[in-house]
Amino acid sequence: MSFFRAVPAATQTISDTPSELIYGTELSDPDNVFASNRFTVPSGWNGRTGCLCAGLRITATTTSLTVTIEKQTGGSGSFETIARNIVRDSANVTVSTAPLVFATGDVYRVVAIAANSRTRENALRNFFAGWVYPATVTKLGFFEAQPASAPALAVNTITRLDLGNEIVDSHNLFASSIVTVPSDFNGGFLHLAAGADINSPDAAVFIQVSTDGGTNWTSLAAEAINATGSQFRRTVNLGAIAAVTGHQYRAAYFQATSGAVHVVGPVTFFSGSVSYTHLTLPTILR
Repeated sequence: MSFFRAVPAATQTISDTPSELIYGTELSDPDNVFASNRFTVPSGWNGRTGCLCAGLRITATTTSLTVTIEKQTGGSGSFETIARNIVRDSANVTVSTAPLVFATGDVYRVVAIAANSRTRENALRNFFAGWVYPATVTKLGFFEAQPASAPALAVNTITRLDLGNEIVDSHNLFASSIVTVPSDFNGGFLHLAAGADINSPDAAVFIQVSTDGGTNWTSLAAEAINATGSQFRRTVNLGAIAAVTGHQYRAAYFQATSGAVHVVGPVTFFSGSVSYTHLTLPTILR
């Protein structure tokens, strides 16, 4: 499998000067492309197209939180920014690149800035992940779902997004607003994204996993924005994660306004793909 995913092994202080993020635990790295907090393109990935994604979660909100994916060409010289996301008055942010053409020896890292000194949690919401799209696919499934209605949303609790309108579901992955990994995709990888347009100035969207049949849910990625005016959209990208039979995934939200609702339409969604070997092209891009 041509992908990697790494998370922290300890907390880390993030301040108003750029800090390279430290990832002490590799969850997946079958091609040995990740070491010392950085992804280095191996010769086997040369000329192939792929994507990178990172998530950042700190212990308290800050007036400005920035996460950046940077590239060092050929493994020497200065780093350049290739993707960046900035959120205000938030403790959660994710960033994703557009499809990239990888070149042997190029090095990628994740850098963060917090306007107020904060601690990065030792949690799964902090991650660095990447994958490539080769020429062939053994098995590929994909889905997208949107809400069918706009009920009043729960207040001050993380709650599953109810997504009753299935736009596409190629392999019966999606049911009752939850994606379940079937046995024939075990050992592959997933790529998931979610978004919500909620008319609440204090809201967040999450991607969560359950490994016990839906009893307990763990947040793997989140995007939170204390919005102003009419800017209420949040989108979160999980990046690549290993597919394990029976693991379940859902999109969830948190919001703090009584009577708030989400938009019914494509800006509120849960989508993604799962492959047994590799993906050739991004199935759904947002």
